[in-house]
Amino acid sequence: MKITTTKISQKLRTARVNKQISIERLSEISGLSVGAISMFERQAKTNIGLDNLLAWINALELEASEIFGSTDLDDVNRKLDIIIKQTK
Repeated sequence: MKITTTKISQKLRTARVNKQISIERLSEISGLSVGAISMFERQAKTNIGLDNLLAWINALELEASEIFGSTDLDDVNRKLDIIIKQTK
């Protein structure tokens, strides 16, 4: 499966909604702005940055494997590299 920012934003939004966390609350616990969260979820902005992505994943108490679809750390790192290249 090809990982894209669209798939990542969909997974993050789904996790947020399933955990019944508002964008405002996610902003508080992740340190990301409400606008950045909203724009990424809507795909109005696709450049989130790795630090912000990891803050978001941690704030939702997710494992990277839940977002990237793998428990293999090397595979997750490869997918992160692809995402970083897409955002440059």
